[in-house]
Amino acid sequence: MPRTKLQGVFVYCKCGNEMCGDGSFVSDDYDKFGNNHVIYKCKKCGLESDYNFDIAPVPISWKDIRNKDF
Repeated sequence: MPRTKLQGVFVYCKCGNEMCGDGSFVSDDYDKFGNNHVIYKCKKCGLESDYNFDIAPVPISWKDIRNKDF
């Protein structure tokens, strides 16, 4: 039986669209401080989102990170 690749991460836009599986991925890069930035642009509404996949077992929006005191 052929092995299939299962999607393990789901990232949702505010409009409800699941962006990992629909081709909304734009880039995966690091800034000058070594922080991971994974950018998605929603295919449904066009909203651009910036996530960090390195600091937790799930992606966290940089917008949420910046609004917290850690």
